[in-house]
Amino acid sequence: MTRSIRSRVCAGGALVAALVLAGCTPGAEPDPLTQGWETQAAVAWTADDRLLSAPAVADGVYLAYVVGEDASTAMVARDLATGTELWRRPTFVGNDSPDTEHGVAVTRLEDGTWSVAVLLPTSGENAAYFGTFAALDLHSGESLSPGLSTTLLWGTRPTVCGDTFCVTAAQADTEYETQKSLMFDLADGGSLVPTTGADAPFLEGGQMLGTYVSVSDAAAGPEQLRYGRGGEYRWTRPYADVFGTGTTSAAGWAWKDAESDLPLLGVGLAFTATAADDSKPYDVVVDYGSLRFVALDPDSGDTVWEHQATAPCDFTTGLVDPVDGVLTLCRFASGSLSWHWNGTSAEDVSYDDFETDLIGVDAATGKVLWEVPFGGDTTSIRSADEGGTSYLAGPRVPMSLDGVVTLVDPKDGSLTPLPPKARLLCTQPAERPELIGPFNASRPTAYRLAPVLGLCASDGTRDADATVTAGTTAVAGLDDEDYIVLNLVDGVTALKPRD
Repeated sequence: MTRSIRSRVCAGGALVAALVLAGCTPGAEPDPLTQGWETQAAVAWTADDRLLSAPAVADGVYLAYVVGEDASTAMVARDLATGTELWRRPTFVGNDSPDTEHGVAVTRLEDGTWSVAVLLPTSGENAAYFGTFAALDLHSGESLSPGLSTTLLWGTRPTVCGDTFCVTAAQADTEYETQKSLMFDLADGGSLVPTTGADAPFLEGGQMLGTYVSVSDAAAGPEQLRYGRGGEYRWTRPYADVFGTGTTSAAGWAWKDAESDLPLLGVGLAFTATAADDSKPYDVVVDYGSLRFVALDPDSGDTVWEHQATAPCDFTTGLVDPVDGVLTLCRFASGSLSWHWNGTSAEDVSYDDFETDLIGVDAATGKVLWEVPFGGDTTSIRSADEGGTSYLAGPRVPMSLDGVVTLVDPKDGSLTPLPPKARLLCTQPAERPELIGPFNASRPTAYRLAPVLGLCASDGTRDADATVTAGTTAVAGLDDEDYIVLNLVDGVTALKPRD
């Protein structure tokens, strides 16, 4: 889970994984340097949905959160092969930060039924603050949880936990500042019960930063980082002890904390602001030297290893999975990000004095296995809204090096420039919708869209006339033997499986 470096004061960042596919190919792939750039992908269907989430695919059904009318949202289900709309249900945004990406919660329940969980909107004077939990049948959209239709919740959008769903929430008739982790029980029309089981997340007050990692309420004193799992907090540490003096979750964060064979991986940072009232103008500066990438022991919370001034190059995209146990990260010798908050949005965003090395880090030990000087090119650091470009990445990571898109092999750091005919999936600027929810005192607030993709040439320039090819999907690490669904500039596009 990730929250933008500017989430406290504006909606920023871009998610690299801006699509869903019915299958992935983590292993061997066609070499995009020698084949595939002339082989056009066949389109199965398109849709005009404006996505808030990356799509999800389950049991032959495509699902996504979309922007509705009048500052509303909805969940849409379509037949994966034809694009035919199966159902559409209005949804509630929950009290998640506007800069926390929407994620579709879909799983097969213990009785074998495929289901997707959402918060449904309510009516009346508190409609901007409360929603109701619903587990919906994947194929029909009908509720599997009628027993919860009148239970008002102040909480987050649901997530998957095992063969059921979890939500961090408080009921309307309780002390709503103290949210708890609740789990959906399908029996007797559905209910929400305290989370149980060794792998269930746990929270009592505060805010979730990942699957299990959370922070304490700011009003309770110095921020505490916690790991809640199996009905208890396994450990608690001062946030500044983990990430350094002056760091705070309000500055932004990213966590990968659900992989059993890895330490807990996280990024934290500090920032300075000339004021703290978001309704008034002020200036913000982030020193990239304050970034700290940590690996924590999930049982004790002890730091296994750490690297200062280090993070994924655009860490607002989240923490990518290691490839063969190796993380590809940026180490910032210098660099700062600044912007002016005018009371409603950020302006005059500036990336200054960057000097960066790309490094490969053993995810288990923290050992630096290789390093490549990347200089001052900030194309892969900035978001698409700020003139940067993130590329959809497969086993080899596309990065901009001296104005040329280059594939980086995480195993050894070897670099392979792409040929001029290459066209890669890349993030595009997108206007953020204003939605109404509990955040920002129920005032219309700009929410983060699912990243919108276009096609970029090997020099990083956007090519509006290009089409997706076999080489495009190979570089992105996508399995073209099954349907691929892309959130493209021209609309949601499903590609047919390769013959």
